[in-house]
Amino acid sequence: MMKGNNKLELSQKFSLPQIEIRLFFLQPVVHGPKVPRPMKCTLYLIPLPPTQPPPKHPQMQPYSRDGGTRRCFYEFQTFMACYTSAETSTSKQCTPQFDDYYECIHGFKEREKARLMVKQLKANEASGEGVKALDLYKKSGAVYENLELVK
Repeated sequence: MMKGNNKLELSQKFSLPQIEIRLFFLQPVVHGPKVPRPMKCTLYLIPLPPTQPPPKHPQMQPYSRDGGTRRCFYEFQTFMACYTSAETSTSKQCTPQFDDYYECIHGFKEREKARLMVKQLKANEASGEGVKALDLYKKSGAVYENLELVK
C-alpha cells in the first residue's frame, strides 16, 4: 500500500497525468437512512505505444453523413489512382492530383482569388476606373430579370 508521499513521488517521477474519481458507496446501516460515503481513488494513465504505424497515405471514407459521396471524394480517388498506379515511379508525379485534392478540402487558392477580387474592386471604387461593385449588379436592381416569356 502506498502512502501519500510515495504517490506524489511516483507522479512526479514519471510525470503521469492524474484523474481523480470519486466513488460513492452506500454503507449499509441497520437503523436509519443510507448515507453515501465518498471514497477517493487516483488513476494513473500510462500512454501505450501504437499497435500499428500510421498510414503513409491519406484515407477517406467514401460516404458522407447524408449517404452520398463526400465533397472531395472524386479528387481523392484520382489522387489515389495515380499514387498506387504501376506506371507511377515517384510520388512527385502525383503532385497535380494532390494539389487538386488539397484545394478541394481546404480551398486556400479559391479564398485568395476572392480576396484579390474584393481588393481590386475596392481599388477601382477609390480610383473611379475599371469595373466597380455596382457594375456587377443588374441595372434594374431586381434579383430576377423579367424575360417577358409569358404575356
